[in-house]
Amino acid sequence: AAQGPGPLDEPPTRSEAPSSMPRPPPFGPRPALLIAGVLAAARLPYAALGSQVDASAEYIISVPRTRGSKPSGRTAAWDDLLALAPSNVTVLRRFGRLVDGFAAALDTATRDYFVHAGMAVEPVVAVHALSVPPWGLDRIDQAALPLDNAAYAPAFNGSGVHVFVIDSGINAAHVEFAGRIADGYDVVDGDADPEDCDGHGTHVAGTTAGTTVGVAPGATVHAVRSLGCDGSGTSATVVDGLEWVASHAASPKVVVMSLGGGYRAAENEAVASLVEEGAVVVVAAGNDGGDACARSPASTPEAITVGATNALDQAAAFNDAGVCVDVLAPGVGVLSAYTGSATATATLSGTSMACPHAAGVAAQAWQALGAAGSPGKVRAAMMAGGLEGVVSDSASNPGRNVPNRLLQAMGGFFPPPSPPSPPAPPGVPCSLRVVPDDYPEEVSWVLRGRAPATALPALVDSAALEAGAGATTWDLSLPPGSYELWLYDSFGDALACCGGCPCCDGCAGEWTLTVDGVATTVAGTFYSSVGYWNFEVEERSPPPSPPPSPPPLPPPPPRTEPFPPPPPASPPC
Repeated sequence: AAQGPGPLDEPPTRSEAPSSMPRPPPFGPRPALLIAGVLAAARLPYAALGSQVDASAEYIISVPRTRGSKPSGRTAAWDDLLALAPSNVTVLRRFGRLVDGFAAALDTATRDYFVHAGMAVEPVVAVHALSVPPWGLDRIDQAALPLDNAAYAPAFNGSGVHVFVIDSGINAAHVEFAGRIADGYDVVDGDADPEDCDGHGTHVAGTTAGTTVGVAPGATVHAVRSLGCDGSGTSATVVDGLEWVASHAASPKVVVMSLGGGYRAAENEAVASLVEEGAVVVVAAGNDGGDACARSPASTPEAITVGATNALDQAAAFNDAGVCVDVLAPGVGVLSAYTGSATATATLSGTSMACPHAAGVAAQAWQALGAAGSPGKVRAAMMAGGLEGVVSDSASNPGRNVPNRLLQAMGGFFPPPSPPSPPAPPGVPCSLRVVPDDYPEEVSWVLRGRAPATALPALVDSAALEAGAGATTWDLSLPPGSYELWLYDSFGDALACCGGCPCCDGCAGEWTLTVDGVATTVAGTFYSSVGYWNFEVEERSPPPSPPPSPPPLPPPPPRTEPFPPPPPASPPC
């Protein structure tokens, strides 16, 4: 059986303040006489570096060392190295207990001198308290890197929108949610006190709608606790939580689901139904580094599925990617609220952290659209406002930046209404026939269009079989183009097994796709949880033209018969 739903992130690293870059890898071994070697290297010509002297900037200069080794504390050796510098060095701070080096203001030539001498030289960067927003907020409010570190001041803050966080609960006493926590539901304990004993749900809620760490700091927050203190739950607890959200009278709704597991048709159906009832549902793509279409709820076409990026606009190697993902958002090293106290924070990574960024933008879009809003219009605004083609792929796991669309906060941009579309050409008649095995309730399918090549695959149709169903045929009318057909089996044996496993050929199912009356080669069976096929629908040939009409007959010639002779004259009287 597939793994049940759980939070999509890595273990937390508690942090008092965000770090702009991850810790660098350890350097190689440090020889005992490294300082002496540095002094010898410093005497080599350094002008070959082509440096130009310019205004000073502040740097930390240190001896590279392996983690666990101790600084040398050789103040005299550092003094010798400083004496050989091409210009006077203003030492601002000396280190010796944790870092073997010092901080100084250097011009370009002196900086290159220390680099040439084998020192680690890095610029001094600002470190801020929690009042400065995390990098994810900084990234979604600007079009390009580098991050400008400007205060996050969104044009829309999600005011009037209700955010439902289906997760491990929320630390309701946290200052990030002061005055904006509304009623909630604890599915696990069956009561109205969804307090968070794991931390994951509080982190997700903070990124969505926290006062200082959230994308939509004006939204009202509802906790729906479907995951336990170990951060895990079942598809049943998730569906129960979705049911409670559907019955809630609040409107408009944005639902955040930073959780996932193997494909489950019931969970996808619950999400799709909630969207049909008017809620926007935002889900995490998954952290397996595979195909998001193999997971629930990430594979739900009606949901907005979100993958993760880092602070360099690189797709995270752990991303589940592919046609089921709609947008990418900051998800590596994200600082947010946590459990333990009213001010606790943690830094986490995962598509669980990317998902709430998109949920916050969805709340912004709902606020901006007002009474005219709908799930479809919110999605359209978010997709139109995203940055296309700016995300680089993961070097260690290629294919993670699919789609290449980076989330942006709502800044007053909304696409103008589309002009009326010309009447669509008549579709080509097609049909899909599925003969299930002994468990038809496990089988469902999704059809997506793949053209034009620059567009994301668009949902065309989908359906699921019910218990007891036999051979079923769906008639479709498809315009010419490229399509992809996905077949799912929630148990993982596809159409291959019957009542007494192991599999037996006698009761295995099958399926056939017919296009314009012709059975295609896209047919047969499959033996896993997901099957995927591409096919083309060609434009139908126009009917043969009728034969040309014969030329008109010439007019009849004029009459040439002589007139009759006049009558004879009368005799005289």
